Formats: sequence, structure tokens, C-alpha cells
Amino acid sequence: MKILLIAPPVGNIGQAPPGIGMLTAWLRGAGHDCRQWDLGIETFHHFYSCEYLEQVARNFSAGGADDRTMAEADWVAGQIEESKSLLRRPGIESNLPEMHRALGIVRRAGVLISVNHGRATIGHGHFDIMGALASWESLPQAIQDPRRNMFLPYLRERALCRARAWSPDLVGVSITYLSQLLAGLTLVTIFKQFRRTLPVLLGGAYLKAVQEDLEGMPSDVVPADGICIGDGEQTLQSFLQVLEEREELRHVPNLLIPKKGRFQATGCWRMTELDQAPVPSLAMEGLKLGDYLVPKYAIPLPISRGCYWHRCVYCNISNTARETYRCRSTERSLDDIAALVEQCGTNWFDFPTDSLLPRDLEQLARGLIERRLNIRWVAEVLLDRRLSDERIALLKRSGCCSLRFGLESGCAKTLRAMNKPVDLREASRIFHTCRRHGIKTAAMVIIGFPTETQAELTQTVDFLREHSARIDFVAIHPFSLVPGSPLASRPELAGIHRLPRQGVLTPNLPYDHTNPVAMRPEDLPKVAETIRDVLSESYPQSGQLWTCGIGGWLTFAASCGNRSEFFKQKLPAIPDAPE
Repeated sequence: MKILLIAPPVGNIGQAPPGIGMLTAWLRGAGHDCRQWDLGIETFHHFYSCEYLEQVARNFSAGGADDRTMAEADWVAGQIEESKSLLRRPGIESNLPEMHRALGIVRRAGVLISVNHGRATIGHGHFDIMGALASWESLPQAIQDPRRNMFLPYLRERALCRARAWSPDLVGVSITYLSQLLAGLTLVTIFKQFRRTLPVLLGGAYLKAVQEDLEGMPSDVVPADGICIGDGEQTLQSFLQVLEEREELRHVPNLLIPKKGRFQATGCWRMTELDQAPVPSLAMEGLKLGDYLVPKYAIPLPISRGCYWHRCVYCNISNTARETYRCRSTERSLDDIAALVEQCGTNWFDFPTDSLLPRDLEQLARGLIERRLNIRWVAEVLLDRRLSDERIALLKRSGCCSLRFGLESGCAKTLRAMNKPVDLREASRIFHTCRRHGIKTAAMVIIGFPTETQAELTQTVDFLREHSARIDFVAIHPFSLVPGSPLASRPELAGIHRLPRQGVLTPNLPYDHTNPVAMRPEDLPKVAETIRDVLSESYPQSGQLWTCGIGGWLTFAASCGNRSEFFKQKLPAIPDAPE
């Protein structure tokens, strides 16, 4: 059968989505004609183009915009193509001021596009329609209204052109980020309006995170035939079997299906055996790696699924479903790496996993060295005491250039409340050893955990200051109560109580707490900004897209191309548009 798998906008403009590449390879291995399509990068280049921004400038002129806004629009339109080219130029990772300037132009373009539209906001990793997620009733109204949904005309044209030209038997839309939600639901509506009988499935990590909401969603809000809330390989394969043999949907695993006016789980659950999966298809029809805004492409290769700790009370990444930690065998992973270097023409690899056991990291590193696979790689790992000095040295010899760590707090009491397995003395050792071996490190922290006092938060700030010579990247995140986390179902663990929900399918739940000395939830954004200011001398580039750890699509390039002291330099201001 013919399957079209789509990653909608707004996604990662520095990497192709690995999920649809893995599913494409799986379905092709099962004999299906499966094609993948990163519509997100196509949409980005359409809107962030000289032609589109010149139209924005003309709209401003016709609307009587002030001279400064007009000058800004004209200037950004003239700069955007050069800026995108600059971010793809080899060597840009070693020129932080130029990279900073080019990214500034991209950001300004998003602001101008948003101002031009008025009812929606767009950025390189953001898309929102005003009021769309206020209720189940407002959601379909917003995505079907071209006056509010700036993507609707473009997505309709591109999707219907592809559907008419290829006529797929099944369409899958993968929503990894909140920024893709509204465009993804728009695509489902477009395909169903094109042909009501065309099966359309939704899936992706973000939908798994809001599964509780989806099970209460009226089925007429989104005309999907099903929503995958776990591993997608068996779901798609079983669904195709249902189409071919007219079996019942209740046998399809990991699926919510429309039933009695709601989306209900089929009751079947299955996890993919990772060693049964073929090499992911990360460079074939539908993916043009040269379109991504990076100087050298970093292949996203998930070699494990699930988190082996799986118990942090604030987290919904692995707690939202029943997956256990699984890692592809070392030999299969090494075969994948060798094949993908040949397939994609690059030796940079990003292992985007929830966590990797130190044992599995060591086996991978030894294999890379033994097979002389000359790659450079990054990964996200826990600050695990089993990450010994010898293991870190081995990771460096195998090509590791950066590791991302969820430190979360510099206070032992707060870490215990989070159920986060971080020993601060071991964390200090790991950061020191990584620095000694030339591995750059990213530390991500959460401020304002409901039990955290200001004195305890100060310990986190002090830890980051004291370790600024050992930590390269810092990301500060205000605490949020997320659906699917242990705290969402057992708020008493942190002395909090949930408030009535405001909106639907949103990533955060409203809450309050009874802790008299803890920070108020409504104050956390301001507190986070204050902490960034306090840390600005130690981390002057904090918040840039190469210092974010997670979410910074140029972090890999910066890790490969710059000496650590570069990250301690203050960046020049981006020039204003000429008068």
C-alpha cells in the first residue's frame, strides 16, 4: 500500500524528524510504498523568503505603517536569503558573531510575519493562533479560518497537490512539538475534506504527552481515524492490515479511535523490539538535507527509547506511557551509523534519546573505536555516578564532543523532592572530567519547583556560578505542571493542587500550592529572567540558540567548532535596519 508520512510545520529547521524516517524504513521493509515528507522545512522556506517578506513590506505600506516598520521590513527582506545561506556555510560554527547576526535576522523575520498577519504568531520554533486552544469548539473554527490560520492556504495547496499526484492509501501526521499541533490538525482536516474516505492517522511525542486530554476530546473536533499514543511501527502495520483485510480497529495496538463521540483506547499495547527495525531512512525522497539551516548536517539517530530512571515526578517524557527502557544492540547501532554516514554524507550524529545507560554508552563507544567509525556525536544522559572518569575518557576517544545533562537543581533537598537521581558531588566530578577531556556540557535546570524556597533556589544559582568554568551551556526553565507526569496525578507529592483547566491540548496545567515559603507560580517567568541576569557574567551567551542544550538547533555545530572560552564572550548587538 501507499503511505505518506508528514512532519508538519513548525518543526526543527536544523534536522529532519527522525520519527518518520524510522517509520518509513519499517514500512518499506514490510513491503509497503512509504514516503516521508518534512513539510515543516518547506513551509519555513516559503514564509522566510525574500519574496514573502517583500509582500509583507507591501502590506505594511498599503496599511500605512510607520517609516521605521517599513524600513525594518524592507531591510529584513533583503537580508533573509543571505542569512539562511550563512547558517548553512561550513565554518560558520567558528564565527559566533556572524552566526548570532544571521539568527537575529531569522528572528526578526518571524516578528514581521506575525505583525503582518495579526491573528497568529510564528517563529523558527513557534506557531500559535490566537484563541485556538481556548476550547474544543474554538479549535476547529481557528484551523479552518484562513483569516486566522496563516498556514491554511499554503498547506492546502501543497497537501492537495501531493495527494492528487500520488494518491496515498494512508496519511500519517507526526506531531513532535506543540509548535506543530495546529498545523498538524490543519493537515488532517485538509486531507479529509479532499477525500472523506482517505484514512488519516495522527501520532508523535506531543500527542502522547497530552493523551489524557485526547481521551476527552470530541471526535468531531479532529476528523482523524485514529491517534497513535505509543510506538508507531506496529500501529501503522496493524492499521494497514485492517485496511487490507477489513479487520476490526480494536485489534490495532497503541491507538485511540473515535467511538461514541470520543477518542477511546483500543486496549492493545505493544512496544517495538528495536533490533527488528531496519536502518532509518533519513535521506530519501521527501527529505532534502541541504535545506536545513546548519553548516554540517547532524544525523538524529535514536538508539534507545524510554528512560531507565523513569521516576522524576515532574516529567512526562517517559511517564506518559508504559514504555520501558530499551536500547538497540551495539552491533545494529554501529551498522546503522556506518550506513547513515554513506547515505547522508556526514559524520555528525545526535543521539536524541530520553537517557542512555552508561553501560550502553560504553559499549557504543568501544564499538565506534574498534570499527574505526570516525564520527562526532552528542547525546543526552543522566548525571549518573556510573559515568566514571574512565568511561568519560572513552566517550571522548570515540568522538563525543558534547553531553546534555538534566541537572535540574543545585540543592539536594529539591532534588529529593523531584525524585531526581543526582548526587551533586558526582555531578561536579562529571562536569570537571568532561571539561578535562574536551567534552562540552549543557546543564538544564528547573526553577520554582513547588517545594523550593528562595534559599534553596540560591543554592542552584551558586552551583552554576561555581561551575561556570566546567559548564558551557545553561538552560533555565520555570517549573510547569505537565499532563502525564506523576505530579499531575498525585499533586500532593509536592503540596500542590490543580486548578480548573484553561484551554485544551496545552502543555501546562494550572496549579497552586500550599507551601508558604515557596515561590508563587505566576512569579516564575520573572524569577527565571532575574536568574538569567544574575548569571549573565558567568554565562554571557545564555539563551542563544547554540547554548540551549535542548532546543538549540546550532548547539551541535557550536560544540564542534568553537573553543570553550568563546562561550564566555559577550556578543555584539545585532545592527538595526538603516533609517
